[in-house]
Amino acid sequence: MKKSSLNKKALATAGLFLVAALSLSCPSYAQIVQCTHGQSGHIQDTSITTVPSYWGWGLDFILNSGNSDWVHFAVPTVLFEKTRYLAIKFATGSVDAIVNQVDIWSGNTLVKQFLNLNWTTSGPSDAQWKILDLGSDVNFESIGISVGIGAGVEAMSHRFLFHSVCAEFHP
Repeated sequence: MKKSSLNKKALATAGLFLVAALSLSCPSYAQIVQCTHGQSGHIQDTSITTVPSYWGWGLDFILNSGNSDWVHFAVPTVLFEKTRYLAIKFATGSVDAIVNQVDIWSGNTLVKQFLNLNWTTSGPSDAQWKILDLGSDVNFESIGISVGIGAGVEAMSHRFLFHSVCAEFHP
């Protein structure tokens, strides 16, 4: 009986050391997703929009017909971590209200531009996530996301609703 007890202890100890050795030899992969709420967005030229509403779910405003503008977001940045993927959740009042460009900034350095996007939704209840792939991992000083928007001239809604902007960080 004593020999069996020793074998179990020796086996348990060996197993513990094996798990510890494997854990230390394999790099860990921790993913952190940081988001900023839509209501933190700043409209660049509020003279061509309705007064923005800051709701519990995000930012809501109407861009005057035939105009274009920018909405800027700052995403909380995890120091010493990299990101490749960013995401925006938004809706538009009609297909005549368009997200046409997204610029990604690290501090005051332009990292990447996404041009000619033509993102739109069928209405406010049709909020969508759009994923932005930077193409490779980038170390950011701080993340700024500038969303270029435009309103057509049709007799349709030019409403914009921004729910959230996010970045995925990893070592």
